[in-house]
Amino acid sequence: MSPIKAIKRSFQAAGCLIVLGVAAIGGISSYVERNPETKERLEISERVASDRIDHDAGFFTKVGALISAWWESDDLVEEVRTEKAEAEQDKAARRKEAEARRFNDSSYNSEDDYYAGND
Repeated sequence: MSPIKAIKRSFQAAGCLIVLGVAAIGGISSYVERNPETKERLEISERVASDRIDHDAGFFTKVGALISAWWESDDLVEEVRTEKAEAEQDKAARRKEAEARRFNDSSYNSEDDYYAGND
């Protein structure tokens, strides 16, 4: 094989890899957008990966950290769901306490109510 053919083939191979890469990225992004659980998992993984690495790190370091966080994301998703459930329970308990205080307030006096007269 002549050197010119080798160079030509290498450009063709690089072009094919680029086309396949763009198609793969499009397919993955479409899959993530259509599945809310996967989207939540990716967001959590991204947050954890950004906490782990420096912002000046290289591209492959960032991708490696994201893949590592994705690999461990089952536990992270469970933690986030547990935190959300506890927050909802706390919010409901506070709402219930506020409602109980509002209706059981001994400082309330019906004389304080204002009713417009028929003047």
